[in-house]
Amino acid sequence: MRTSFAAVTVIVVLALSMGICAADPYLDLMGEAGMPGGMSNSWVGSTGLIMTPTATVAKAAGAIVSYHYIDGDPNSGNVFNVNVGLPGGFEIGAAWLDDGYTAADDEAIVNLKYSVPLGRFTGGLKAPAVAVGAWDITNEVNRSYYIVLSTDLPTGKDSEFSAVRLSLGFADSDVDTDRMDGIFGGVELVPFRWGLLKAEYDGEDLNASLAYQASDWASVELGTLGGDWGIGLNAWTNW
Repeated sequence: MRTSFAAVTVIVVLALSMGICAADPYLDLMGEAGMPGGMSNSWVGSTGLIMTPTATVAKAAGAIVSYHYIDGDPNSGNVFNVNVGLPGGFEIGAAWLDDGYTAADDEAIVNLKYSVPLGRFTGGLKAPAVAVGAWDITNEVNRSYYIVLSTDLPTGKDSEFSAVRLSLGFADSDVDTDRMDGIFGGVELVPFRWGLLKAEYDGEDLNASLAYQASDWASVELGTLGGDWGIGLNAWTNW
């Protein structure tokens, strides 16, 4: 899988640098939902969808903190998660997964993501955003490396949705699994003001969630993960 991951990375970056994947620039269209750039934490990792990352990174000098309870079969548990934006397009984060979620011991994992400054190489051509990263860097559970592309699609004034964002990625895990080991992707859209709807394929399951911004600094989220359900809270702050 290491060779496959390297090959996919090279092919994607070359394609983007040639302007093949032309699209509107990756801007804060999702900010129409009121959320900072439409960003929230994935439930167990970096900023992103539900179980998968997107090419977004937390803004420099900003942090996103989240808590999720996942009612799974046979395991149910709690996950606490924080991601911090650093200068230069870096994001570093950590998550604590309790023994109910892991079905073993409590685990603390570290995650890292880097937003590739693709605009420097495309000569001004419009292209999706690209990020590379790692989930569980120290391999406490199952380390996974990935590359992901995200792009915002413009919608007309008469469109039912005010913004749509697509993401597509490829991941490689240390231990072969279905989730975050191969192709993954998803969509985010704003069905109404202060709302953010997410749907994804994580390599194994189809997941979906709906977040509602309850205040200037927090949102609540309800979702389904491969037939299980979960509920959570995201909060934003500057440091």
